[in-house]
Amino acid sequence: MKAKFWVSGALALAVLSCAVCFGPSAQCQAPNAVPSNCDRACLVDVMHAYLSGFVGHDASRVPWAEHVEFTENNALMTIGDGTWAVVSGKEDNDLIVADPVTGQVGYFGTVELNGLPCWYAVRLKVADKTVAEVETVWRPRPPVVNAAAPGGGDPKDLKHDPAMYESLAPAERVPRRKMIDLANGYFATLQLNDGRLFTDFDPSCSRIDNGTKTANNADSPNPASSCACASWPAATGGSATPTPCPPRPTPARCASPSSRKPPTFTKRSPTNSTMLRRMPR
Repeated sequence: MKAKFWVSGALALAVLSCAVCFGPSAQCQAPNAVPSNCDRACLVDVMHAYLSGFVGHDASRVPWAEHVEFTENNALMTIGDGTWAVVSGKEDNDLIVADPVTGQVGYFGTVELNGLPCWYAVRLKVADKTVAEVETVWRPRPPVVNAAAPGGGDPKDLKHDPAMYESLAPAERVPRRKMIDLANGYFATLQLNDGRLFTDFDPSCSRIDNGTKTANNADSPNPASSCACASWPAATGGSATPTPCPPRPTPARCASPSSRKPPTFTKRSPTNSTMLRRMPR
């Protein structure tokens, strides 16, 4: 993404993170990890096949591995249960990201479950061109739609920034290790919520949290939403209402790389072995 850096809330970032490091099979592999036998086009095709089978209630359209792990909102399930049983449609707002190095592909968009629009994200682990893992996270439209309230937007209004679909020239690309650090540092910043930043934000960064633009949004009635992503508490979704915006905090990782404490990995949930989060010590 050239000038803009959009963050579509924790739901989208969780899926986008899968493109660089997500799941036990990835474990933040080294940049020189051996690529899988399924390239980017192959992974995207597998995702399209999955979405077709999912929306069409036809699991036979999906190239399944012999053993498949399927989780939905952190609960282990059987293919055909959960959202598979109640999906009733899908909006044409697909955002698909693929990582041939780890053999994973992610999707973020809008689906209807029993006619109710929902934010929907899925990560697939592809092995030998077959689906071995499915990790789904979804959230329904709130009972009362209020785009000015955090999480109060309508999933049908979800539109991805055009920059998310652009291909960067090799000289413009961020190193793989740096992308992993940015994504994990974002979640560390959210979880600690202590005023320190463990990631870097572009000045033009905009954050969309469950349909609500919560950073760099001059039109929002919430003053916190007009702050930059790097301003606190805007970086944590505007948990307070500063007026005017607070000064940009000093990044917690401003020391040289050799002096930074290495992060550790901890399981997010005992019911979902596929989700990992990197935490600072």
